[in-house]
Order: sequence, then structure tokens, then C-alpha cells
Amino acid sequence: PSPAPQRTARARGGMSVCDGVIAGEQRLMDDERLIRQRLERARAAAQPAAKLYVRIESRAQLDDVLGMIPRGGDTPVYIHISGENTTLLTPKEYWASASEPLDGLTQALGAANVKLVAQK
Repeated sequence: PSPAPQRTARARGGMSVCDGVIAGEQRLMDDERLIRQRLERARAAAQPAAKLYVRIESRAQLDDVLGMIPRGGDTPVYIHISGENTTLLTPKEYWASASEPLDGLTQALGAANVKLVAQK
């Protein structure tokens, strides 16, 4: 019977193969942490600064309300149709410009039915 082989660590530049594997694993964990941080920052940047909520009674008001919204911004517009208990997110082309005044919309629907909510 031949003797059982012994396990030995080969040295590479003063580092054993085992140490190299551990160092490689640490680099992978560091890379994963960096990727997670970048993803979190990208998600936060992709979130809109505000959302516009508008409440109307019926779908018959929808076209008029869409015409009153200052378009061309990056603020999503949610329209709640209370008669149907339905909330719609408008297509991006109807998203509001939060820097534009909402006076016309507020006068037509009342302040309780138009809310610009800043995100946290």
C-alpha cells in the first residue's frame, strides 16, 4: 500500500494558495458591496422628486384635467376617479412640471383635490 498523500500549500510570492483564495473571496465581497451601493444610488436617483395626485368625480372630466396639467416635467401624475374608485397613472408625456404653478387645476378642482407630494 502506498502512503496517503499529504496536503501541502504551495507558496506563490509569499502567499499560500489558501490565502490567495481567501483574498479573492474578500475582493468579490468588496465588489458586491460596491455594486449594491451603486444600485441603491441609481434607484434613488431614478425616483421622482414629487408626485402629483388629482381627484376627479368621473371619467368625463379626464380630458379637461389633462389639458390643465403643466406638462413636460418628470413628476408622475396620478388621477383618482372617485366615481369608479380607480386611480390611473398618466403616460409619461402627461407628467407634470413641478416648477410650474398648479393654480388653474387647483381653482377648477379645489385644493383638496390637487396634491403635489414631495418624496422622501
